[in-house]
Amino acid sequence: MSAGARTNIRARLVSHPHACYRSRHDERRRPTIVPLIYWIRPAPSRIVDVECVGQFTLAEISDTAARLAADPALPPRPIILFDASQTNTALHASELPRVLAALADLRERGLRKIAIVAPAGYLFALARAFQTLTLPVLTVDICTDRESADAWVLEKEAAS
Repeated sequence: MSAGARTNIRARLVSHPHACYRSRHDERRRPTIVPLIYWIRPAPSRIVDVECVGQFTLAEISDTAARLAADPALPPRPIILFDASQTNTALHASELPRVLAALADLRERGLRKIAIVAPAGYLFALARAFQTLTLPVLTVDICTDRESADAWVLEKEAAS
């Protein structure tokens, strides 16, 4: 996916039938994009793209995971590409076990593989800590760019 295709989130959300888009409103009732959005790639793909914009919290991860698990368009045994390259986070390493717990419904739907795009620094270290925490139940790959993560999820999809 080209950089230009990733930059216009609103256009992509409007054009994709399974995108999760929810607006938050400020005091003037102007909608803004929530930090976490997802879209399910067309069948027969099992890949779900989750993109982070701005700052995200544990509550927003939990909410997005619950919405995705309840989405009737979610394919069996989904593979998630979690792109955090355009964000920062308010998460702390001590919250990572609760992030794993928030993914329980998705794990029941067959989630076993996640690719995380995390730039160097705190987010990369946090992603590595999550990878270690999830070793018994999930296969997690950490990439510093979207193209590497996309290649990894496509490889995992083809292999299973």
